[in-house]
Amino acid sequence: MDTNGAGAHKYRVIIASGNKGKASEIAEEFRAPGCPVRGFEVLTIRDAAGRVPDAEENGATLRENALIKANAAYGALRNANAVLHKKQHSINSIDNSINNETACSKNSDVLDIIIADDSGLFVDALDSRPGVHSARYAGDGATDSDRNEKLLRELNGASESRRSAQFRCVFAIRYPSGLVEYAEGECSGEIALEPKGANGFGYDPLFFLPDKGQTMAELSQREKNMISHRGKAVRNMAALIYKYIGESRLDAEQAQ
Repeated sequence: MDTNGAGAHKYRVIIASGNKGKASEIAEEFRAPGCPVRGFEVLTIRDAAGRVPDAEENGATLRENALIKANAAYGALRNANAVLHKKQHSINSIDNSINNETACSKNSDVLDIIIADDSGLFVDALDSRPGVHSARYAGDGATDSDRNEKLLRELNGASESRRSAQFRCVFAIRYPSGLVEYAEGECSGEIALEPKGANGFGYDPLFFLPDKGQTMAELSQREKNMISHRGKAVRNMAALIYKYIGESRLDAEQAQ
């Protein structure tokens, strides 16, 4: 099935994040050969709706925070589309040309699938901290380096056997129909004694992969996507989106 080819509607994916590193990972995975929704237009919420305030991530779980961000992005996009529609209506009122009518018709053919994720690092020796609070682990305004330094301080003296950890990721997928689904991914590793590597972001320089003999930050983007928690979650998410679009088009055909 051509998921974004012929048919009544085209779909685009809106990432509810302003994190460029995260957006790059997701977009790269959607361009990968074999991806069931390859070729979709992928935009960040700022690309689609302009500058929007960050959602308040006050959920108790990764899933709750992902849904909070997806709903916030939906609201921002709805407001931006309402403003755009009002401007187009004003233009059409002044100049009721065929070109303007065609432009509005084309815009209405595009349906947005909003995706939002929350990720966390769960360290066994720290009773799964920083977990759902990974982004705020060292306080508001802290940098990646600040968070990594705090993690090393808290693990000071911990033996190698107690430094096991998991990266976990949960995506909330909000479809045009209002349906919400979730996709998850996990990657196991260890917390290194010191940061290594210049790729990636967040805790990547400390997340050591025994099978690779490298930290996550020492891998190329493609290597990272193949094994990372987010890469796995994105692939699971792509399969769900593919299934949703196929069922939606089948329902539309049956209703005709």
